[in-house]
Amino acid sequence: QKRVLVVGAGYIGMELGTVYAALGSRVTVVEALDRVRTWNKALDRLVEIYAGAVAGRKPLRIAVLHANAEEEAQRLMERVKSIFNVNDIRETVIVPVSPVIGAHTGPGCVGLTFTAGM
Repeated sequence: QKRVLVVGAGYIGMELGTVYAALGSRVTVVEALDRVRTWNKALDRLVEIYAGAVAGRKPLRIAVLHANAEEEAQRLMERVKSIFNVNDIRETVIVPVSPVIGAHTGPGCVGLTFTAGM
């Protein structure tokens, strides 16, 4: 089976991807996320993406990871928890990233990971 990678999709890219898929190719679409200009807007967008990914799936297990940014990780966790019913959340944890990841991200980085519906 042939594989096709569509980068930057848009209207024409999606049309081509649809044609290739109809012809039996395995199509992967890679599209950039929004550009956000401030830290708070970036966190809001992260939470919005997360909410869309887990919509209707429960229970939720949420982990916020950080590189020497525990206070920011706490704030991110509170933002995430504020958009869900407390009964839908089974577990939350805030943990530091490993030294290997921290060496690549640098201090101040936060991340969000989860399982839903399991």
